[in-house]
Amino acid sequence: IKPGHMLVQIREAAMEGTFIMASDMPQILGELSEEDLRGARSYLDRLSVVDVALRAAEMGVVAMHDPTEGGVIGAAAEMGRGARLRVRLHRDRVLVGALTEKICAGAAIDPLKLLSSGTLLAAADNELAEALMNEFPGESSIIGTFEEGGPGALVVDGGRAEFHSEPPEDEIYRVWRAWASQRTSSA
Repeated sequence: IKPGHMLVQIREAAMEGTFIMASDMPQILGELSEEDLRGARSYLDRLSVVDVALRAAEMGVVAMHDPTEGGVIGAAAEMGRGARLRVRLHRDRVLVGALTEKICAGAAIDPLKLLSSGTLLAAADNELAEALMNEFPGESSIIGTFEEGGPGALVVDGGRAEFHSEPPEDEIYRVWRAWASQRTSSA
C-alpha cells in the first residue's frame, strides 16, 4: 500500500453485529418488527467474503481486509498500521444498510465500530478503485485514502476528526454488557 492508494469498501458494514444483536439480544433493540428481526437474522447468509475477495484479487488489489472486531474503523486502523500510513476514512462514504442503521440507532451504537464480517476493504490505485466500483455496483464505495502520517485511521466526519492508532473496542461488547446487566437486574 502506498500513499495515494484508495480504500474501497465492498458490501455494507456491520452485518455480523446486526445479525448477532437480532439473534441473541433483540429485547434491547427497542421497537423492531418481526420483519426487521428476520431481515437482520438473514445476514448470516452474507457473512463470507470469499467470492468478493477472490474477484478483487484477480483484479489486482494490493491488500484486503475482512473487518471483524472493531468494525470498519478497526480494519482501516489495522491496514494503516500494516502499511505504516494513515488512512483518511470519510464516515459519510461508508456503506451501512438501512436496517443496520435502525438497529444501531435503537441500541445507541456506532455501526462503524461494530463486527463487520461480510464486508471487504481493499486497497487499490485510483484506476483499480474505479474498476472495483464498476465490478460491484451499488455495493461498493471509495471510503478513504492512504496518506503519510501516524499509522492508523483518521475518521473524518464533517468538521470533526477522530484518530485511531489501534482498533476501537467493538460496540458488540458494550451492547453485550448492557444486555447482561438487564438480564441480571430482571432476575
